[in-house]
Amino acid sequence: MTPPLPTDVPTKESLMSPTNPALRFRFRITAEVDPWIEIGRVNSENLILVPIVGGSVTGDISGDVLPAGGDWARLADDDLVHVEARYLMRTTAGSVVEILNTGVGHRTGDGTELTYFATRPIFRTADPSLDWLHRAVFVGWAEVQPGATTISVYEVVDAARHEETQTDD
Repeated sequence: MTPPLPTDVPTKESLMSPTNPALRFRFRITAEVDPWIEIGRVNSENLILVPIVGGSVTGDISGDVLPAGGDWARLADDDLVHVEARYLMRTTAGSVVEILNTGVGHRTGDGTELTYFATRPIFRTADPSLDWLHRAVFVGWAEVQPGATTISVYEVVDAARHEETQTDD
C-alpha cells in the first residue's frame, strides 16, 4: 500500500495550470546623470553614453547610487532606444550591489521625450541578507527628467500568493 502524498507537494495538475503574475513594488532608484557623450553612428544607430554620477535608492532597499557607471544607449532611426546600464549602489547597511539594467524606450516624433521606458534589472551582491535579489525576476518602469532617471523596480510574483499577502495586512 502506497502512503498518501503530503498535502504541500504540488500535483501534476497544479504544475500544469500556471497562475498569473503580479508586480510588487520593491524600491525606486534615482540615478543622477551628467550630459551624454556622443560616440557616433554605429551599425545604423547613434550610440551615446550617459554617465551615472550619483543618486539615491528608497523603498525595501535604501542607500545611494555610487558615482560610477553609465548607461549606453543605442538610438535607432525609428523611435526605438535600446539601453544597457551598469552601475553600483551602496545600501545604508554598507552593502554594494551591482546593477545591470537593459531596456527599451520609445521616443516622440521629435526625439526629445521618451513615451515608454521599460527595463529588466539584474542585481548581484555578496550580502546574504540581499539574496532575494538573486532569486527573483524584476522589471523597471523608468522616467527621464533633466539630470536624472528614476526607475521604479517591481518584483514579478505569483498573483494568488501576492493577493494573499496583501489581504493579511
